[in-house]
Amino acid sequence: MKINNKLATIAAMGVLALLFTFASCEKTDTEDPGDSGSTTGNITDGAWVLTYSVGTTPAGTYDDFANMDACDKDDKYMFNKDGTWVVDEGGSKCDPADPQSTSGTYSIENNTELTIYDQNDTMKMTITTLTSSLLVLEYTDFDSVMMWEISGVSKYKH
Repeated sequence: MKINNKLATIAAMGVLALLFTFASCEKTDTEDPGDSGSTTGNITDGAWVLTYSVGTTPAGTYDDFANMDACDKDDKYMFNKDGTWVVDEGGSKCDPADPQSTSGTYSIENNTELTIYDQNDTMKMTITTLTSSLLVLEYTDFDSVMMWEISGVSKYKH
């Protein structure tokens, strides 16, 4: 289904994908991006794995994660301190011809706005929770095929 492919792409962007909650954001006011208490410090502390992704459209709410193939559920999302991100296909690739990893850049503004850039798209998400073990992102995107807005929540864990 076209909607699930769109959300899977959003989730894969990361975080990307992501996707994106109901808890408040845990952060400190530390400005050093290498500090594990800062937003950048927490987000760069290892690989994230998507564990939950729910989307809402005018047609209703659906569990995108439940509809994902197992080969997408083992992908690893990594944010580097230099402002680059990498998505590694993990142990199983859906298409053997696909590269093992894809990459792009990201930025974090005001400790709450994560913007993911790749060669084809830009995705802005709100960081609603970020701890040493949990990343929750909310996003809104427009599906140009269905001509409606999609909003969603994705959760990632180390």
